[in-house]
Amino acid sequence: MKRLMAGIVGIVLITAVASAQAPFADVPQDHWAYDSVNTLAERGLVNGYPDGMYGGKRAMTRYEFAVVIARMIPTLEEYIRTEMRTATPPTTTPEVKTTPPTDTSNLVTKGDLAAVRKLVDEFRPEISMLRVDVDGLKKDLAALEGRVSVLEDEVNRVKITGDMSIIARATKLDRDSRHDEVSPVDLDGRGFNPTSSIIDPAEIYYDMDLNIKGRVSEHATANATLTIGNYLGVNSHYGRWDYPYGAAGRASTFAEVGVYKAYIATPLPLGPLGMAKVEVGKTGVQFTPYTLKLVDYDSYTNIAKTDNGDIVMTGIKGSMKLGPFGVMAYAGTHATPIGASGYPVFFTTNFTPRPWNMMASHAMALFPHIEPALQEVDQSACVHLTTKLPLNIKLGLTMVEAGIQPYWNSEYNGKDIKRGEVYGANMAMPLFGKLGMTAEFASSRMTADDKMFASPVVPRKLNNAYDGKLTFDAGKLALCAGYKQIDPFFGAPGSWGKIGSWKNPTNIRGFTGAVNYGIGNRLKLNGSYSEYDSVIRGYDSYDYEGDIVASSDSSCNYLETSRDTGITHYTAGLTFGLTKATSLDLGLETVEYERKGYDSKPKENYYTVGLGSQMGKNSSVRVLYQIVDYKDHFFTDGYDAKGNLAVAQFQVKF
Repeated sequence: MKRLMAGIVGIVLITAVASAQAPFADVPQDHWAYDSVNTLAERGLVNGYPDGMYGGKRAMTRYEFAVVIARMIPTLEEYIRTEMRTATPPTTTPEVKTTPPTDTSNLVTKGDLAAVRKLVDEFRPEISMLRVDVDGLKKDLAALEGRVSVLEDEVNRVKITGDMSIIARATKLDRDSRHDEVSPVDLDGRGFNPTSSIIDPAEIYYDMDLNIKGRVSEHATANATLTIGNYLGVNSHYGRWDYPYGAAGRASTFAEVGVYKAYIATPLPLGPLGMAKVEVGKTGVQFTPYTLKLVDYDSYTNIAKTDNGDIVMTGIKGSMKLGPFGVMAYAGTHATPIGASGYPVFFTTNFTPRPWNMMASHAMALFPHIEPALQEVDQSACVHLTTKLPLNIKLGLTMVEAGIQPYWNSEYNGKDIKRGEVYGANMAMPLFGKLGMTAEFASSRMTADDKMFASPVVPRKLNNAYDGKLTFDAGKLALCAGYKQIDPFFGAPGSWGKIGSWKNPTNIRGFTGAVNYGIGNRLKLNGSYSEYDSVIRGYDSYDYEGDIVASSDSSCNYLETSRDTGITHYTAGLTFGLTKATSLDLGLETVEYERKGYDSKPKENYYTVGLGSQMGKNSSVRVLYQIVDYKDHFFTDGYDAKGNLAVAQFQVKF
């Protein structure tokens, strides 16, 4: 009975406004139940006893509860009738609204009325004894449900959600680095301000995404994301448009407003093939890390555009079920370098032209005679198939076809790259217990004049990627160990990882491992270890089949050697919950390079401390401080370099 009464009070409180005068002598204004009791009295649902008391500690009889139910129906009916008068009727023509959307938090829902109907059925005998027409009461409830359905449809016709971030970013160099005029780079390849003060100059950015979803028909919706702010890049940075933080890696002189996404989503009947889900317009798409996924350009903030991996394209995307196969395909064009239109898509064999802090005072590609192939994709198409095999094996197949244009003059055998192709397969399967396995293979082609380019230093067989892992997940303890090999001429518009500031690394092969462990409810530990060597060596030349041939090149530098280049990469971190809403993060990332047979081992370290707090249900703040310390150890006859970086982000979601 108490639970039923609580439900009634909750429904009635939806439309309540408290009175300033206590209705019953035994329920003073400072009583914890004052507002609820006052609302019941104000709505005429309870009258109390002749002595003016409410009798809160006295058990309610079924007859008394039936009286409350009978009195509640007219109250709900009047409230819904009022809402019907104020609701805006649906329109079939475009309309610009200047008023805020309807507040849905205080509306009676169909679920509320269903609860009342169950109460009427439960207390039918007692209500009948009050000479109330129960069947008529149920008809009134049915009519109310119809009116509520109209209201809910109107409220759900247009939904607006979004998030806004205010970001402060500041960097500085230590004294020796300023004196030597060298700078390390952060985890995203950006340099540091040549200043001695961390707040001189500090840069402020803001970024807002408004997500609008409108119901066009019973099944179709119109969707748009507007982006506002000076966060996205609007000018080139070393000939590239892919950096956030405004023009040339700095704040833009103006705030840009643009359409990030705009598409119509609708089901499309395809006769005997079944029903397809189709999106037409400017939408997002991604598949697997080695075939199609956007690189995260900003490692220091939480921004959906840079974190979710979606590549934005303008065209058509569809998905459907064909027997045992799930099919997804798209075809479209990609944005030119305009900030509000999102990030360009790159078909790359080596995403970062200067991958290592090793080159704090020099510029280099992975090998002197192999320039990175970084090409902008202007149009692409893809087909992705998924299916489930026996033993719960999940299999995926992907083919990406991309039209690309030279981003800088990158020529192999005298020909610019004009098209890229990627073929991939991925698999996931449980083994036994909490042990599982994942694997992915991808192979790429880059063509010139519709022919595969090739030269003595571009062997066809060295354009694949292999990545396999064993995983163990026991809740608070998660482990993985695996092997990966990424050939030097593999290229794809994907995002397959990073080593320090080197994103989408190539010409690496070796073993990797990672662990995550939770201790209690407040402490989480994580770590990883990887050890790689190079797939090919800088001094060797290769024939068309990838076999080593004699080289007549007598020039040699620190990487043009018959010895392999080794990389050791490890991370360690912890998250400690200071309170339920606030946590402290500590992190270390180290990358050590080695020329096999030599003692010098240049090393880059990233030391990070962060503090995050959930300020409310929809708001949070995060502050991060990082030291980047590069030790050359006379490897390149360069200089050591050290810099400091501070980032603060305040974010609100609505």
